[in-house]
Amino acid sequence: PVLAPLLGAWQLALAGWKSVFVFLALFGTACLLSVWFGLPETLPIERRRALRLGTTLRGFGQLLRMPDFVLPALTGATAMAVMFAYIAGSPAVFMRLHGVSQQHYGWLFACNGLGMVMAGRVNLMLLRRLPPTAVRRAAVCVMAAAAAALLLLRDSDALLWLMAPLFVCIGCVPMVAANSVAMAMGAGRFAAGSASSLIGALQFGLAASASALVGALDDGTALPMTGVMAACAGLAVAMAWWPQRAAEP
Repeated sequence: PVLAPLLGAWQLALAGWKSVFVFLALFGTACLLSVWFGLPETLPIERRRALRLGTTLRGFGQLLRMPDFVLPALTGATAMAVMFAYIAGSPAVFMRLHGVSQQHYGWLFACNGLGMVMAGRVNLMLLRRLPPTAVRRAAVCVMAAAAAALLLLRDSDALLWLMAPLFVCIGCVPMVAANSVAMAMGAGRFAAGSASSLIGALQFGLAASASALVGALDDGTALPMTGVMAACAGLAVAMAWWPQRAAEP
């Protein structure tokens, strides 16, 4: 998250936007070859099951009827939506509204990426003393408070007033997402593959929707980005603090 935006910014400046896709194709091919030849199967033969659509759908249905799976999964997905709303809207906010160059935008993006790395270390330290539920709820509240501050400061002429709450808000995303995924996978461990695929679908489905919403609401101001971020953060708080007994079918 720190090096990628810097590399992309310089690649864009030196070789044009098409080179970014060439790099992605080469990097993706390298990842595919690494997995194909270097990552052995870890599931014992006796535990492998044939892939059948009916069985898979029944597994999905069972997971979706479990509040202790659905609520953490939705919490992590809405947190991811916060980050993708930022990814979709920040180029326009930074470069169009605040005159940041392509190269300097990469440094700003990397700054928030560094915040995510730091938050991962903080998360590890907190988990040694607190349960994942407590860490997740604290992180989601801090994330929402920072998103609300960002919304209030959206029209500030000083970029620093945007970067400070943005740093905190984006930094909290991996703390919320990691603990949410761990909790959801713990509840759905009897069907780990189906649980993982559902979590991924929820995360990127909501993230794509948030990104599209930022683009659809574009009005030349920072309101679409900050508004969608604040709304998604609010939803994450609601999911994290939802009384589980109220979610029982």
